[in-house]
Amino acid sequence: MKKNYTFLLLIMSVVGFTAFGQATRTWDGGGANNNWSTAANWSDDTVPVAGDTAVLNADVTMDVDATVELLSVTANTTLSGSGTLTIDTTGNATNHASGILVTGADLVISAPLVIVNTDGQRVKVEIASGAAGTISFSGAVTHSNDVDHGSGDDASSKISYSGSLTTANNFRIGGNVELATGFDGSAATDDVQLFSGKLDIAGTDIVLADLGFSEYEGRANSSAVLEFNVANTLDTPIRVFAGKNLTLNVNTNQTANTNTLDVQGNLVIAITNGSDLSFSNSSGKDWTGGTVTITGATYDGSKVSNVKFGSNDTDLTVDQLALISMDGYTGTTINASGFLVQGNTLSVDKFVNESAKRISYPSFVDANITFSKTIQTVKLVNISGQLIREKNNASSLDVSSLKSGLYFLVLDNAKVEKFVKK
Repeated sequence: MKKNYTFLLLIMSVVGFTAFGQATRTWDGGGANNNWSTAANWSDDTVPVAGDTAVLNADVTMDVDATVELLSVTANTTLSGSGTLTIDTTGNATNHASGILVTGADLVISAPLVIVNTDGQRVKVEIASGAAGTISFSGAVTHSNDVDHGSGDDASSKISYSGSLTTANNFRIGGNVELATGFDGSAATDDVQLFSGKLDIAGTDIVLADLGFSEYEGRANSSAVLEFNVANTLDTPIRVFAGKNLTLNVNTNQTANTNTLDVQGNLVIAITNGSDLSFSNSSGKDWTGGTVTITGATYDGSKVSNVKFGSNDTDLTVDQLALISMDGYTGTTINASGFLVQGNTLSVDKFVNESAKRISYPSFVDANITFSKTIQTVKLVNISGQLIREKNNASSLDVSSLKSGLYFLVLDNAKVEKFVKK
């Protein structure tokens, strides 16, 4: 009986190893070539199979189709060839389980790649914290379920796509991800979800047809960045969820004008290079609880900006306009052509930009304020943020007619100082 019991334990251990204790096969390059299928290239002279972890530390040619649960890379590696590598984490009960893990190395995959979990669990493509690394997908990539992207804690680490991406599932950003030259996402039809890090639309040959995503979603508890460095590639609705945050960096003209804005969290739009920005009619979107802070817009002499919603003054509601501040000013309006017009009321945030060294003095005033240098534009603002007076080329300012109280001076639209009228 004891012998039979021992034999049963042995059978159970074998079954357990097959189902739950997948093997780790490490590349040792012992074969006569660098083919994946050459057994001598792997530890124990055994090619990894489905459920195994494959550890790579050198260039490998995919000469056959292969499936593993985890691809771990510990030294610079290029995975090329015509064979398809499938990362299949099915059976792993951990949601967000790693499918690709790079530790202190650079990985380039030009061979066809499929990432899948038939249990519906998310799979993570990640760079480990503690050391810089990169992952570059330059071939055809298929995501058969939601895929998370993480780039560790080194600011230089990045995951880059420069080939085709096919997916009907969420493309989830939790690190620095770049869509580079050569990227074709026309067959990527679900949402981009930004939880942290940055998604950079950077490929110089990317056009609207290359971006098939259905929505860009701001879901960050702290911060996440969506950055456009290629003109007229913003053609997808943007949504910021309640209590969440997103920064939209606009570094080139984005005037496709078919993308709506839905903001129930906090959206910062940072415009550089005088770039024009257009959204389509968003008056039907619910902005309850949202804020939109726009910086870097350009304005004409009537404070009309280069930021546009739709084509007329009904394409944002009054309630939505009340949630927008433009370069420190609230009271935003919209003109008959849909362009935002900067308001005249300083936002509270602008008041706190006072630096330690004052330009105006004294800070407790009877009649006159003197400036330590000529100020091109001085704006006098009361505690409610209302503009009381404006003066150009000023070396001093007469405030003798003011009632006693706290006031603010906006100097050249760049510095704010406060004073008390006695």
